[in-house]
Amino acid sequence: MSDEQRFAIHDKWISAARNFLARAPDDEGVRILEFFTTNAVIAAPTSEGIATLERTRTPQWFVLLHLLADDLEKVPALSSSLYAGSAAQFTPTTRLMLLKESEKYTDAYKAVLLLHEGRHALRTLVDNFYPDGPLAVAREERDTHDFQNRLVTKYGGAPYKTILEREIRRRLKKTSRLNYRPGHDFFSYPVEEGGMDGIFGVAPSEVERQARCVHLEMHVSFTIIARYFKGNITEQQTRCYLWYLEHHQKNL
Repeated sequence: MSDEQRFAIHDKWISAARNFLARAPDDEGVRILEFFTTNAVIAAPTSEGIATLERTRTPQWFVLLHLLADDLEKVPALSSSLYAGSAAQFTPTTRLMLLKESEKYTDAYKAVLLLHEGRHALRTLVDNFYPDGPLAVAREERDTHDFQNRLVTKYGGAPYKTILEREIRRRLKKTSRLNYRPGHDFFSYPVEEGGMDGIFGVAPSEVERQARCVHLEMHVSFTIIARYFKGNITEQQTRCYLWYLEHHQKNL
């Protein structure tokens, strides 16, 4: 693929994020997108690794690789760099962001992925936050998922809120027979994402469908905690994400 084609792919992701925020205005989202467009340095794989296609412009630069299927053949190490099943990833220590272009996504979900990973990059390179240990990682993910929940709720409006409340009811009904204490104990229960196609469009890949389910499951869990837990809600949501992360890793 030519360098020009890689820049064209990047432009489509940026356009998708702009269109998303036009429908779901959000000050933090705008700040993240501005950071992203200013500091991303487009890269491509080579026989020796990864090479940037442009010069860095700011001290807050990060390397952005739109990961194509052929790229994994050129740089096999990228397969182990991208978490199994992940659609996108930012690594603070290397300043490398991967957006998995080898899979297909709706424009709306491209925006969600870009803004989610963009928030991680901004927190590292502007706010100088480097999570140290699993709990710190979980706190950062909790905050970023809270941001994502807000974005998707704005974008999806009443139809998304209907889906969210439906899944909350399903979770509580299922777990009530197991002495589950809402907001205290954590219980991973697969969500039914029926109706999400009407918000984002028909999912063009299983990777996007799985990413939607993970987001919805997190949103259900966080909402239940916010409604039923009487202590520090933020810390309890952090513990919830940490539990989910540990449970997920055991089942990879």
